[in-house]
Amino acid sequence: MAKQHTLTFEHIPPFPEERDRDEPFAAHVIVETPAWTRHKFALNHEYGVIAATATLRPQLRWPCDFGFVPQTKEDDGDPIDVALLIDEPTFPSCLVFARIIGTIGMVKDDVHNDRLVAVMLPEKSSLVSTDWVRELSDLPEGLVAGLETFLRTYPHDGTAKVELTGRRSAAEGHEHIRASHKRWKKGQ
Repeated sequence: MAKQHTLTFEHIPPFPEERDRDEPFAAHVIVETPAWTRHKFALNHEYGVIAATATLRPQLRWPCDFGFVPQTKEDDGDPIDVALLIDEPTFPSCLVFARIIGTIGMVKDDVHNDRLVAVMLPEKSSLVSTDWVRELSDLPEGLVAGLETFLRTYPHDGTAKVELTGRRSAAEGHEHIRASHKRWKKGQ
């Protein structure tokens, strides 16, 4: 009997359809791990569920929601990772309409594994504290440096070698999604 998967995000495009022409760096983000938890969650492709995959050391918590852009594929075989700055944590499998504001370059165990950074784009009738953020440089330096410190130190087994390779613009992050989406399409 063929396996049936109960959860997949492959039908969700990486970019929203012409929802808002004023948002040139808009993207869909699927949340895997919400902020302030010690648990790490990830999509389990074999079973089609979001699974708990690790627990961070007691002194660490995820500083923001983390997830991925659907229909993308990176060098490590996974979708593009996203650190999502949002006023309140969401939940695993939540779809968020987001604005890409930049990239934190990262090499993990000699494989490029950059993290896009995004903020939530609310409906027109609501307000979030990051409405005005367009680039990483719009954020307080301490917030971005804290995120970089977390990315460099969180690997749960302590054996991963992580090197940060710099910050890049929103436009470069958005182009990264386009290239990764092309790789995903080739694999279909």
